[in-house]
Amino acid sequence: MPRISAATVAEHRAAQLAALLGAAVELIHEKGIEAVTPKAVGERAGLARSSVYEYFASRDDILVAVAIAAIERWDAEVEERLAGRTGMERLSLFVYESMRMAAEGRHHIATQLAQAQLSPNDRDELARMHAELMRPVDLVLSDLEVEQPTIVGALTQSLLEGGMRLVEHGADPDVVADRIVRMLTSAIQH
Repeated sequence: MPRISAATVAEHRAAQLAALLGAAVELIHEKGIEAVTPKAVGERAGLARSSVYEYFASRDDILVAVAIAAIERWDAEVEERLAGRTGMERLSLFVYESMRMAAEGRHHIATQLAQAQLSPNDRDELARMHAELMRPVDLVLSDLEVEQPTIVGALTQSLLEGGMRLVEHGADPDVVADRIVRMLTSAIQH
C-alpha cells in the first residue's frame, strides 16, 4: 500500500488533487492549455503519471476540473464580499471585485480554457456554471425592477468581459470598474 502524507486517506487524496489542480493552473499560466497533459501535470505535482489517472481519466477532465474549481472559488469569494449588500451598491461591488480578480490573473484561466477543444457536454456544463456567476447581477436587476432584465443582464456581462480584457492587458482595474459602474448606473437609473 502506498504511503500517505496526511492523517487520513481522504485528506491525502484531497491534498494530491489540490496539488494536481495547482500544477495544471501553473502550466496554463506559464505555457498555455496545450502544455496541460497528464504526464506534465503529474511531473509538476511530483506524482507519477499513473497517480494522475486515479483522479482524471483524460486531459479534458483535468481542464474541466481546473475550470470548475476556478469558477467555484470565484463565486464563493464574490458571494462572501457581496453579503448584505443590495441594489446598486451590490452591483458596483460586483464590478469592482470582478476587475480586481481579473487584475490578479484569475480570469486568464477562463480565457485560456475557452480555447480548449472540449466535448460539447463539457462546454455546455462550463457555460452553465459561468452563467451562474452572473447571479448577483440578475438579482440586482430583479430587485431594481429593471425593464428588460435579460437584455440589460447580457449587456452588463459584455461590459464586464470587455473590462476584464482591458485589465488583463494592463488597464487600471479601478479606473475600468469606475467607468463600468458609471455606465451601468446611468443606464439602469434612467
